[in-house]
Amino acid sequence: LVVTSGSNLTGGLDVTADVAGDNSVGVYSAGSLAMNSANISAYDSGVNFFTDGGTISVGNNGGTSTVVAGTGANKGSLLFYTPSGNILLNGPVNATVEGGTKAATRATAFYYTGGGTLGSLGTYTQLNPTNVATWARNSFGNGSTSTLGNLNLTMNQDSRLFLTEKVNMDLSNTSVSNLFSGLSASERPNITGAGSYRTFMLYHSHLNVDQAVDLDNANNEYNLMEISSSSITNNNTITGTKTGQIAMAQENDTTPKSVVTLANNGTINLSGLNSAGIYTKNGIINNTNAITVGNSSSGIYALNNTEISNTGSITTGGSSTGIYYSDVEKDNAGNITTVNNTTTGLANAGSITLNGDDSVGLTYEPGNITGSVTFENSSTGSITSTGDKNVGMFAKLAQNGVSYNTVNNGNITLGNSASMSNPNVAMYTNATSTGTNPLQNAGDITVGNNSVGMYGFEENSSGNITVGNGSIGLYSKNGNVDVSGSITTGS
Repeated sequence: LVVTSGSNLTGGLDVTADVAGDNSVGVYSAGSLAMNSANISAYDSGVNFFTDGGTISVGNNGGTSTVVAGTGANKGSLLFYTPSGNILLNGPVNATVEGGTKAATRATAFYYTGGGTLGSLGTYTQLNPTNVATWARNSFGNGSTSTLGNLNLTMNQDSRLFLTEKVNMDLSNTSVSNLFSGLSASERPNITGAGSYRTFMLYHSHLNVDQAVDLDNANNEYNLMEISSSSITNNNTITGTKTGQIAMAQENDTTPKSVVTLANNGTINLSGLNSAGIYTKNGIINNTNAITVGNSSSGIYALNNTEISNTGSITTGGSSTGIYYSDVEKDNAGNITTVNNTTTGLANAGSITLNGDDSVGLTYEPGNITGSVTFENSSTGSITSTGDKNVGMFAKLAQNGVSYNTVNNGNITLGNSASMSNPNVAMYTNATSTGTNPLQNAGDITVGNNSVGMYGFEENSSGNITVGNGSIGLYSKNGNVDVSGSITTGS
């Protein structure tokens, strides 16, 4: 049913419709439409109610409506789309929102779009109980009172309540009880299905984690959300004990990089295997506080020119990496799928502690270098380990063989190794020739017995290197070694 701009359709109209597919709408109004009842089912990206500057009134003569927002093979449907105009629910509307097996196929009840400049997080619309109340009264009322009290909303397993864009939101406001708290009891929708549905999909938005998160709890507010190509700031605590958990993870689908800015100002503590504190692709990562992960994990895992700032602390277990940066994307079998151009370096200004063996403090894996990049442990940066077979800085060869500098201006301290056949190495590169990955030490390197300070093809040390018994200060396979600093050896 379509009512165009300037048109009016009133009376005791009862509408029954099934719609499906892109651009399919059950009821559309750019004018004025009044109905007794609207029994509409929408599937596969269809929309049940769409106001485009007009008004839709349902239940004017006491009618009861039954509505289904369904799923689809490729895309779920949307119950209410109100970019402009309003929908008045003057009688009971019994609506069911169906779930999907993945984000794209879930049906959604409400769509809310904010404003601001993409990537400028402070300009996004604040979505809090006050603003939700204003939106509800304007989009589903007369500006002063909401008619959502007549909506009986059944949220099926894996359905979605809100899809939002360009909003700033606190995690504490995502629960339904807080979200609609700005409305009186008679103005709020009656929602059933608590704990079984997704509360929000935040898209090109920002989430502030302002309360503790338990990743092990499936019904935690954080786990009930979907977040896509958005920013997250942790100002509290995120914990988990299960395998494969990630505290914050986002991939950028647009520009600028700041659209996806993941910041940890709180505490992240994950003890399960194969976990990551922060994962980002083509975004920005800022860690100012503490990240702790267990074995076979990464404190920070970054792909495709993600900019990383670590001024906090990262602690790992064995077989782990403090910060892993790569512009070489691989599938689960380790096969290269994408080689990105590299224009971004990596600098660590915080502390990295490796608790265990077979770990790496910093790994830098460029793709095809197209500019000048540097891999650095900064003057305030420290990498520490007492385990065996660990590497402080691992500089990988660029895919196109272009040279870059690997520099230690901070402190790298590694413990004893059992054997020189597989030693601790403070600075290491897998370069196979000179002129590719020169290693430079202007800071302090200390390694224990049966260990190596610097291992590569060409090395320069103006700083201090201290090695234990049976150890090597600098090992060059073929290139020049320039030493203007100090080297202290064991016996």
